[in-house]
Formats: sequence, structure tokens, C-alpha cells
Amino acid sequence: MHESINLLSPEGGWILNTDGVYKLNSGLAVTGGLIRDSNGDWKVGFMLRLGRVNSSIAEIWGARQGLNLAKMLGLRNLILEMNAKWIVDIFNGEGMDDFPELDLVNDCLEIIKEGWVVEHYIVGGEEGWDPVITMQGWAQGKDFHAGDVLEFIYDQKFDVAIVDKEGHDTCTVSDKSIQFFDGDDNITLAFGPNYFICSFPDICAIGLQLAINATAPPPSV
Repeated sequence: MHESINLLSPEGGWILNTDGVYKLNSGLAVTGGLIRDSNGDWKVGFMLRLGRVNSSIAEIWGARQGLNLAKMLGLRNLILEMNAKWIVDIFNGEGMDDFPELDLVNDCLEIIKEGWVVEHYIVGGEEGWDPVITMQGWAQGKDFHAGDVLEFIYDQKFDVAIVDKEGHDTCTVSDKSIQFFDGDDNITLAFGPNYFICSFPDICAIGLQLAINATAPPPSV
């Protein structure tokens, strides 16, 4: 049975499952986990060899590694699920005085409590998502991070589509593209390349397209 700690709202968000394993005969431990979306679809996984530590430390290391990974990817709406209820209790502030590895616990708590710095950008500035300006020119010089929010404000004769690099370069959408039509849409940047276009090829070709590389979020202060 999994125990969970809700860091932020889970609806439409992400689930982090972690576990630690200790082999009695060798004294070696590993930890690992995976992040899924709210539909259960796999996003990313990890595994870490820890050497000679006990199972308790392995469990906490897994949580720490998973939380750092979620932070790097900008996945803010997160539920952490673990098999060890007593560790969830510690994260909720119960029994911390009796745990020998408080530094490791505190690392996890800092990530849980601090959140991370998020910027909000209105794409295109005062003009909005409109071909009267070049979107790539608007983005030039800005420092985008995973988790930042882009607000697309546009006339509903246009739209916004999240595409891959090929879709961006050729001004085309595919069955994997995600399209928006509301005229005011907020989209969170994922870690790495992010590509957006207007799905009307002639409009896209004159500049209504955007490519952004989002780096890891900066630490909060």
C-alpha cells in the first residue's frame, strides 16, 4: 500500500513514486522511482546506486532524488507516493527528532516547502500572439526556465499548437500536437526544447511560431 504526501494540487498534475531496496547479504542499497501524469502515463524514471546504507536511508534518498528531478523538470503539481508510511509521517513533521539522518530529511523538506521560482510571460508582450511581430524576436534575450508560464493572448481567428521540432520547422501539426483555441491560454514550459506554432501554415510561416529552450529552474531565495 502506498502512502502519499500531497505537495500541491494533484488534479492535472504529477505523481512521484519512489522506493529503496537494501540487500542484507551484501549491505548494498539502490533507490529509484518514476514520475507519471494524472492519467498514469510515464514521464521519466531514475535509479541510483547508494552503496552500503540501510533501507531507511535508501527510501529518503529516493524521495530526495525524485523531488529534485521534478523540480528540474518544472513539475509543480505533485504527489509523492512511498511504501514507507513512517517516512511520510516524518515529512509531515512527525517523529523527526528520533531520525538520525535529519540533514537528508531537511533537504527533502526544503524542496517541498520552497517551491521554485516561476516567471509569467505574456507572449508577444502588448501585441500578444499575433503575426504583426516576430515571436522569436520577442523571446530573444529572455531567460526561460522549466515551470515558467507562457500566456498566449490572441484573436480567435488564430490558435496555438504545441508541436515537436519538425512541426515547428514545417508549420504543421500532427496527432501528437496539442491545440488551443480559447484566445487566452496559459502553458507551462517543460524542461528542454518547447515548440509552438499557429496551425494555419500561411500565418505560421510569416512568424507566428516560437521555439524556446527552458533550462532548470533557479533556486528560490
